Amino acid sequence: MLECSMKLTLLLLTLFTFSFSAIALASSQCSITGLPFVRNISEIHQDNFGRPGLSHMTVVGSLMHGMKEVEVWLQTFAPGSHTPIHRHSCEEVFIVLKGSGTLYLASDSNGKYPGKPEEHFVFPNITFHIPINDAHQDHNIK
Repeated sequence: MLECSMKLTLLLLTLFTFSFSAIALASSQCSITGLPFVRNISEIHQDNFGRPGLSHMTVVGSLMHGMKEVEVWLQTFAPGSHTPIHRHSCEEVFIVLKGSGTLYLASDSNGKYPGKPEEHFVFPNITFHIPINDAHQDHNIK
């Protein structure tokens, strides 16, 4: 049974483009960074970027691992916590692993002010995406 105070855990895929290609791997280390291709997720560094209630982990990222088009993050929001209103110059794809929350999305918000956001309830086993430059905010429900 889920408790009301459960943390919201999201797997966040930030996609810079939708073109992908298959590459055969010749070794078990990344040729750019020397990091292993297969890693234990519990050993990856976590940060909160000064935001109480946030746990952010870059599973694989463009700067850290030499990726050009994709970043994968694992984020956990404590009960009652939220992100600031923000936007990105790339698409984002969310997968809700557990917990529940609310997504506020101001679609077509390319101007200086995002306008009135739409409210979307999120819960385990759903996915949603954020279009390029759309203002949004994620809230965990207490």
